Amino acid sequence: VEVDAQSGETRIWIVSTAGGPEALGQLWCYRPAGDEGGAGERRHPGTLELALEPRNPEWLRNGDNLTLAPFGDLLVCENNDVAQHIVGVTASGGMYRLAANPRRDAEFAGATFSPDGGTLFVNLQQPGLTFAIKGPWHTRIDRSG
Repeated sequence: VEVDAQSGETRIWIVSTAGGPEALGQLWCYRPAGDEGGAGERRHPGTLELALEPRNPEWLRNGDNLTLAPFGDLLVCENNDVAQHIVGVTASGGMYRLAANPRRDAEFAGATFSPDGGTLFVNLQQPGLTFAIKGPWHTRIDRSG
């Protein structure tokens, strides 16, 4: 869930792990109605938008977990039988690799940031490890273009 500090708009991000025509996954954005669940919702319903549908498995394959980074990007943990990464997705749809998992039998999961936004914690399901990844987050590079 993301709430824009300036506009107050709420966005709920949803990942479909094997969605899309290539079965590479999809990222969806749901913007709830102002009167979600109330009498006015029917007149002004929420919207569901396909935000990203990867076509190149080299950049994103089967996103399964996601978190919103303090700097505004979505971080997506992949779950597939080839190679798993943590992939950053910018507001413009650009992508970059943040981390790579050398094991094929384990996936990244549960990514979350520390309260001060300086450290990303992420789990590796097998053998049950947690990593603390520190920034500097402002130096990320969009290499998908």
